[in-house]
Amino acid sequence: MSIVVSQKKSSALQEILQWSQPKERPDWQRDALRRIITGKIGQSDVDELEKLCLSKHNALDEGETAPVISPLKPEHIPAEAGNECSISLISLAGLCDEYFA
Repeated sequence: MSIVVSQKKSSALQEILQWSQPKERPDWQRDALRRIITGKIGQSDVDELEKLCLSKHNALDEGETAPVISPLKPEHIPAEAGNECSISLISLAGLCDEYFA
């Protein structure tokens, strides 16, 4: 039996940032994450996110413009955001069920 464990210094917010970075992630998601993590989200934010979604499908009302996209960036993550080590189980191999027989 073998067990592989990875230990890295990271926080949940840093992992969310990394997850959000690929350009194929929708702009509205990246913008919404910034708003949520910075703690600034209200009805006007929801309305702006809706406009972002509608603009991608050319579905805004005539005369409406989409808000400027401001995606989540490293500077939005608080410096003290849980920098303790996390341990992740990466794989298990060579397991057998001899104990359950």
